[in-house]
Amino acid sequence: MIPRSIPVLCYHDVGTPGGHPAELFEAHLQEIVRSGWRTLSCAELLAVLTGKTPVPERSLMLTFDDCHVSMWTEVAPRLRRLGLHGVFFAITDFLGQGPARTPSQCPAPAKLSHGLRLALRQQDFSHFLRVNEVRALVEDFGFEVHNHTARHQGCFISHVPTGTVGQGCHWAVAGIYRTEDPRYPVFALGSAYAYDGFWPEELPHAVRLTRRSPEARATDCLTELARSREVIQEVTGNAAVWLCWPWGHFDATSTQAARASGHAGAFTLERGPNAPGTDPFRVQRIGVGRRKSVGWLRRRLAMHATTWGARLFGKRFRSVPPHPDLHSFEVPLA
Repeated sequence: MIPRSIPVLCYHDVGTPGGHPAELFEAHLQEIVRSGWRTLSCAELLAVLTGKTPVPERSLMLTFDDCHVSMWTEVAPRLRRLGLHGVFFAITDFLGQGPARTPSQCPAPAKLSHGLRLALRQQDFSHFLRVNEVRALVEDFGFEVHNHTARHQGCFISHVPTGTVGQGCHWAVAGIYRTEDPRYPVFALGSAYAYDGFWPEELPHAVRLTRRSPEARATDCLTELARSREVIQEVTGNAAVWLCWPWGHFDATSTQAARASGHAGAFTLERGPNAPGTDPFRVQRIGVGRRKSVGWLRRRLAMHATTWGARLFGKRFRSVPPHPDLHSFEVPLA
C-alpha cells in the first residue's frame, strides 16, 4: 500500500482585485466536496504527524493566510454552507476593534497589498478581521484561527538597490521605513523572522543601512512570537496555537523562537509529505495561485495525497545568504 500524505492548501484573499476570483474559489470547494475529501483540523493533523492516528483516506487541510476581510465576507460562509473546515492565520496587530460587520459595512474589495499598506502606514485595519469577527469564526462557525505573527514584518536582505520608493515598491517597505520619501532606495525583500536583514536609518542626505545581529533577531523573534501567540490564545480561547510563517520563510533561529514561545507547530510554504514522522514545526503546504484551475487542483491533490508523490513534487525553502563582510553601508539620496 502506498503511504498516504495530507495535502495542505494555502489560499489568501478571495473576491478582490488580484485575489482568488470568488467563482473560481467556489469551484475549488465544490471539487473538494464532490471528490469526497475530508477537511482536517490542526489537532487531527498533529495526531497524524505524531503517529497517534493513521492518515485518514482522502484528507486535506484548507488554510488561509492574513485574515483579510474577505475571509469574513466570502470564505467563511462558503465553507460553512459546504460543511468544510477552515484554518485561518491572523496578523495580530491588524485585528481591529468594534462589532462584527455585515458585508455592507465592510470596505469595498481592494487589493490585499492596499490593505497591508494602510495597516502598516496609517494603522487603518479596516481591510482585516476584527477581534469579534475572529471570535465568531471560532465560536459560531467552528473554524480555527492561529498566529501569522504580529506584523508580517519584512526586511531588506541585499545591499544592491532595485529601485526607489518613488518608482513603486512592495507593500512591505511601508513597515521598514518610518516615512516613504520617494528618493529612498529599496532592495530585495525577505522575512524579518528568517533574515537578520539590513535596517535603515533615515539621514538628511542619505540612508544608512545596518545589518541586525543574529542575537538581536533571535530576541526580536521570541518577543514578537510570544506576544502574538498570547493575543491569539486570548481571542480564541485555544491554548494550542499554531504559527504560519510570513512568505513561508523560516530558519533554525526562527523555529527555535516558535518552539520557545509555546506554539504547537508551524506551517511553511515548502512542498513535501505531511505524514507520520513529519516535524510539526515544518508542515508543508501547496500555495494556490490566484488563477489556478479546478483541473490544477485535482492534479495537485492527487500528487500530494501520497508520500511518494509529495516527495517527487517537493520544494524546499532556501534562504539568500548575505554579503559575508558587509555590516553597514550608505546610499546617497538624489
